[in-house]
Amino acid sequence: MGAVGIRRIQRPVAQLFVSAEVPDGITFDEAWDQQSDEQRLELCRELGNEVGRMHALHFLHGDLYPRNVLVDPARTGGRSLWFIDSWAGGPTAWRNGSLRALETDFGTWLSEATPNLEGRYIETLLDAYLRSRSANGRPIVRFGRWLSSVQESRRRELRRLERQRYRLRGAAFPQAGLVLPQVPG
Repeated sequence: MGAVGIRRIQRPVAQLFVSAEVPDGITFDEAWDQQSDEQRLELCRELGNEVGRMHALHFLHGDLYPRNVLVDPARTGGRSLWFIDSWAGGPTAWRNGSLRALETDFGTWLSEATPNLEGRYIETLLDAYLRSRSANGRPIVRFGRWLSSVQESRRRELRRLERQRYRLRGAAFPQAGLVLPQVPG
């Protein structure tokens, strides 16, 4: 049988991001507390757009926590968000069941995101993500299944945090029952 009709599933690629210095950048959590409601919504839109574009290209951050996203008030390069400390991946990244899926990025983000990131903020984030994935030629076809994967990824991360509380760096343990909005896909 020829290659016609065979669809290959690609593994996500871990990518180390290299960026310019962001001298006035502060972490997402720090910036969140200083923003107005409209600015918070804009941060959610930009985060959703950028993560959606990255995932459409089959790249994952792999360590997407609010502390690994800098907010640049000067909008260096026309953007306010800069990803740092990406998971390097490499040949061992896929061994022993450690394969990280694109859904893992949202699961880890939602496990440690600020307590104020809920409701319409999450809805704005997910909507921007879905639009970006579609605009970049990789729409999510089964949104319900994807959302379930994100929620399961978050539960796994919370179990890991339970065992490794030092990673919270003094912050309160995240709420367990976060309900994600059902954004139409």
